[in-house]
Amino acid sequence: MRGYLSIGLAVAHALFVGAGHAVLGDIVGSFTAPDPVLRGLGRSTNYLYVLGLTGAPDIVFRCNPSTGSVYGSWSAPYITANRGLTVTEGNRVWISCYMNNFVYECAAGSGSVYGSWHASHDPFGLAPLCTGDGGQGTTGIFSYDTDPNNIFLHNLTNGSVTRFFPLAHATAYDFAYDHRNRLIWKYYLPNIYGYDTSTGSVVASFARPYPSTCYGLAYYGEYLWISAEDGNISIVHCPGNVAVTPASVGRIKALFR
Repeated sequence: MRGYLSIGLAVAHALFVGAGHAVLGDIVGSFTAPDPVLRGLGRSTNYLYVLGLTGAPDIVFRCNPSTGSVYGSWSAPYITANRGLTVTEGNRVWISCYMNNFVYECAAGSGSVYGSWHASHDPFGLAPLCTGDGGQGTTGIFSYDTDPNNIFLHNLTNGSVTRFFPLAHATAYDFAYDHRNRLIWKYYLPNIYGYDTSTGSVVASFARPYPSTCYGLAYYGEYLWISAEDGNISIVHCPGNVAVTPASVGRIKALFR
């Protein structure tokens, strides 16, 4: 299924049925990504940043978050092996490379590198510890490694690890931080799981939106953007209180051509 869902019409539908009817995991939009080989995603106020691995070097695309239309792109600081991507306030895009274990802080518009630090492990994914959408109020950067199977919280300036915790599942993919529910969202076959940020235990889950590996996630405004192995990006509902919201089977809220 490629390019069949329209987020604009889906949002109108969601307003019609009312927020009270929204369910965790409901698909509200989908579009074909600018690169068929996808990894990390990051969501700012105006854009969706997409990490693509088709060429050399890896490319970051600045896209319309509803349609996937490309406004610009730039090369990743390290030519290959980039996996994690996230966005923080001040128009910053952070990219992680598991080959040299560095995390790069880049200008969102041009990719110019403001700084970098060594994660001291393989950083397969990134997310901001923030208090608002688009990375507002970020005080640290989460990263993830499968060995050991931990989420690490890093100092923004020098990358030093301030705390860490294990996850219930181990997968070398990107992830998202949901500041409303204070959960880490990450893919582990066959679901997207929400993990507690103290214990790493599973709090919630819903079925993946596509029958393929989900490599990248980004969170914004009670929605998750999820990049799939088949080159699609889907948008699913993620309500502000998943503790009382039943897990969905990933049903589609609206389907349009």
